[in-house]
Amino acid sequence: MLVEPEDLANAISMNSIQFNPARILGPTLGGLAYTHFGATWCFALNGISYIAAIISLIVIKVQFVAPKTQTSVLNSMFVSVEDYFVICLTCAQEVEGD
Repeated sequence: MLVEPEDLANAISMNSIQFNPARILGPTLGGLAYTHFGATWCFALNGISYIAAIISLIVIKVQFVAPKTQTSVLNSMFVSVEDYFVICLTCAQEVEGD
């Protein structure tokens, strides 16, 4: 977990505070970059932003360790896909019955 449970409400609030101005500033800065530098530099700046995001994800230290199980990852994936199709077929049958 990135934050403790008692700090979760504050973390969500801070995320919202950062996200909402980005909705306005992002397109504004993108439009200015496009008009001043052109499309090529916009793609370059976009690539640089991905590098910054990847570096920030590498720096985050998560102290969660998944419990060990006897089931292989591949087997658990197949079970999940099978459950998904069972749920889809059940819902489709219910819709047809209405």
